[in-house]
Amino acid sequence: MNQRLTSSIGKRLKYPPLLFAISFIVCFLLAIYLNLSLEPFARQLENLAEKKGLHLKVQNSQLQFPLGLGAERLDINHSIAPDRTFEIYDVDLRPLWLSLIGSNPGLRFDLVALQGHVSGTAHSNGEVLMELVKLKFDEPLGLKLPLSAEGVLEKGVFRGVLPLVKKNRVDLQLDLTELRVKGTQSLGSGSDQLQLGELSLTAESKGPRIRINNLSISGPEIDIKGNGSLLLGRSPTDTSMNINLVLTPKAGLDPGLKDMLGLIKKPMADGSFQINLRGTLTRPRIN
Repeated sequence: MNQRLTSSIGKRLKYPPLLFAISFIVCFLLAIYLNLSLEPFARQLENLAEKKGLHLKVQNSQLQFPLGLGAERLDINHSIAPDRTFEIYDVDLRPLWLSLIGSNPGLRFDLVALQGHVSGTAHSNGEVLMELVKLKFDEPLGLKLPLSAEGVLEKGVFRGVLPLVKKNRVDLQLDLTELRVKGTQSLGSGSDQLQLGELSLTAESKGPRIRINNLSISGPEIDIKGNGSLLLGRSPTDTSMNINLVLTPKAGLDPGLKDMLGLIKKPMADGSFQINLRGTLTRPRIN
């Protein structure tokens, strides 16, 4: 019976985080009524996630007081990047009890990721509200160059309906600080870091098409303004983009990088460079 119930929930949900959340509510209620360990249910949840292309490892699942449940740690791998593991800690889930008597049950979640805090609510129809605070990252840019981006996501707000298909809409706002690109010596720079400083981004989506309404980067070496669109595919290799950027070098920009910009694009009268990025995320073209 437990397996049929969990399988039925899995068929109704197409988005793995919601699958995780609602399935864990079922585990919680069954554990209370039957006084059972959550570990067998956690293993069923891992099997359901595997069918969605998501390798999930739940460690030390436990009941929380009052009327909550959680896990000490989650390890997540996606089939798109099987060699990368995303670690989540101190997961705490609590049902939105009033929603359980309606047709759109939901839950509240809190967790730790990338040394920062993630919290919000999720409902079975895909509605998600999520806030991200002070997440630290150091990630490769995915280009065929030894470049990586490091910084702090000071605040992010995600509001919308998942998955990003059909007419589902999402609004996104991100504010980053201490942003830098590392490995710039491979581009001919005398320094191995490009200090970008602060980044602000607002975007919205309808289905898989994301519109970047405003991208603003302000730092000691360069200012960047931009807008454009992304069309999400199944992976970065088939995700296309059309992004317009205006790069304005400052006095602190390394001469080697400024010379490289001049080889890519002729500067405007005010010294800025207008660049259009097309192609895919893994094979961008500069126009």
